[in-house]
Amino acid sequence: MTGTATTGSTAESATGSATTELDPAGSAPAGPGATESGATEPAATARPSLRDRYRGQRERARRNRAAEVAWRTGVGIAGSAVLVAGIVMIPYPGPGWVVAFAGLAVLGTEFEPARRALAFLRRGYDRWDAWQRGRHPAVRLLLLAGTGAVVLGTVWLLGALEFGAGLIGLNLPWLASPLG
Repeated sequence: MTGTATTGSTAESATGSATTELDPAGSAPAGPGATESGATEPAATARPSLRDRYRGQRERARRNRAAEVAWRTGVGIAGSAVLVAGIVMIPYPGPGWVVAFAGLAVLGTEFEPARRALAFLRRGYDRWDAWQRGRHPAVRLLLLAGTGAVVLGTVWLLGALEFGAGLIGLNLPWLASPLG
């Protein structure tokens, strides 16, 4: 072949080394590793996964003491911030537990005590979840009502009920927080 191809056939380079199946329109497929010319790149040039890039950066940081300290400090600050945000969100509807576990997971990438705490809390949470799922629906409703009472009490203590009532023009002194 001369390096050109007709519709539905294979294209062969002048050296005869690579072939690419053409679609009926005569253009090369846009599959993984395909280039504009229709040739495929070797799989070794594929971009490494996020996990592989993280591991490579982490290994480079381990070789330099200052980078190691900076890395661990950054992970500690970021993980702690996520953990604290998750703990604050736990009593409210939403992803509080997920965020708290994510914060522990971030900390667990660098700190063994956080890794052990995450494993311990996961086991405890799984036991709690299994226990409450096995209860009568009335018990589960009572647990839900208790959670709602905690949320309502927290919102009241923070003054959000009084603030919300003020927004709609209600002056109800009993909604005021005792905390001021």
